[in-house]
Amino acid sequence: MSCLSITGKAMPSALDRTLTNLPRSAALVAAAVFLLLDLGCRLAYPGWHPDRFTSPNRSWAWWAVQDLRRQGRTPDLVIMGSSLMLSVVNDGDATYLQRPEDAVYHHRSRYLEDLLRKNYQADVRTFSLAIGGQMASDAYALVSTLFAGGGRPKVIVYGIAPRDFIDSMCSDPASTETFRFMARAGNPELSAALARRTLWGRADAALRAACFMYDKRIDLVACEQQAARAVCGLLAARAADTGKTLEALRFTSKLAAGEEAAPGEFISRPYKAATFKYTDNLAEYRLRYSVFNARMYATEIAYLEKLLKYGRDAGINVVLVNMPLTRENMEIMPPGIYHRYLADVSGAARACGACFEDLNQPGLFSHDDFADSVHVNGRGAERLLDILCAKLAERSQVAFRP
Repeated sequence: MSCLSITGKAMPSALDRTLTNLPRSAALVAAAVFLLLDLGCRLAYPGWHPDRFTSPNRSWAWWAVQDLRRQGRTPDLVIMGSSLMLSVVNDGDATYLQRPEDAVYHHRSRYLEDLLRKNYQADVRTFSLAIGGQMASDAYALVSTLFAGGGRPKVIVYGIAPRDFIDSMCSDPASTETFRFMARAGNPELSAALARRTLWGRADAALRAACFMYDKRIDLVACEQQAARAVCGLLAARAADTGKTLEALRFTSKLAAGEEAAPGEFISRPYKAATFKYTDNLAEYRLRYSVFNARMYATEIAYLEKLLKYGRDAGINVVLVNMPLTRENMEIMPPGIYHRYLADVSGAARACGACFEDLNQPGLFSHDDFADSVHVNGRGAERLLDILCAKLAERSQVAFRP
C-alpha cells in the first residue's frame, strides 16, 4: 500500500520498502552464512581432513598409488610408461604365469623379477606405475610426488614412444587425471603449473586462495563419498531391497567424478597363438597424430628432462626405453617427427647421464609380437623383457646387490 505526499506523488509504505530491500537482505544473509561456513571449514580442517591421496574417483593413478602405499617397502625398480608398458607388465605376466591379470590390481612384473633374480642373484622387487595415456608430464608428476620424502627406488625403467609427447587428444599437462591427482596430493610445483597454464587456471588459483571450501572441494566430496558408503552399508544391512536408495546415494558421491577404473573391466589373458587376433587401431592413432602441437611437444620434452634431472639428483638410475612400434604405425606419424623425437629424447638422456635403450630397431620384433599397431602381446612382452634384462645386465651403473 502507498500513500500520497504533499506533491501528489505516491510514497512507498514500510511494506513496500521491506519488499524492495528483501533480495538485498537475503543476499547479505547468504553471503554471511557462506563466509561463516568457509571459516568453520578452515578452522575444523586440521582435525578432519582426509589422507592427501584420497580421491572421490578411482582413477588408474589412484589404484596404483594405493597399491604402492600398501607394499610396506620401497620397490627396487619402478616401471613407468603408457599403455605400451602396461601391456608389457600385464600381458607378459598373464602369459608367464598362465592366469588372467586384472590391470587395476596388478602392479608388479613377476617375469622381470625372475629374470633379474637369475642375473643378479638378488631379490629385486618391481612396481609398475605404468598408466594408460601417461604423458611425460604425468611420469614426472608421479615420481616427484611419490618419492619426494625418501624411500627412492634404485632404478626407474621408463618406456616411451612419440605419442607420449604429441598426442592430439591431450592439449595440456593439466588435462590429465594423473597430473591433477598428484597436484591435489600436495605437490606445490604441479599446483603452480596448473595455475599458470591457462586463463581458467589462473582464475581457479585466485578462487582457491580466496575461498577455503573451493580450495578443498575435492576433499569435501571425498568425505561425502565416504559418508555415503557408510550409509549404504547400514542400509544394505537393514533392508533387503535397497537398490534404488543405494543408486541415489552412489550418484551423490560422484559430484567430482573424473576418470574411473573398476575391477574386472581390464583383464589380461595368457597369449595363445591359436586364438590370438590382431587388432587394427590405426584409426585411433591417426587421430592422436593428426595435429602436431609444437608448444605441447616442447612442454613434454621439458618434463622428460625434469624427470631425468630429478633421477640424477636423487641417485636414481633412469633407463629410457624407446618402445617398439609397427611399421604401419610409424608411417602415419607427421613427417619428420619420429627422427626429431628420437634425437630429443636420446639427447636428453645423454645430458643427464641416463641410460637410453632403443628397442624400436629392425629385427628385434616381428609383426606377430604385436597385439595391435603399438602394443605388444604376451609373447612380445616376454621378448621385450628378455631383451631389456640383457641390456640392464650390460650396464655397470644399473646394479642390484643382495
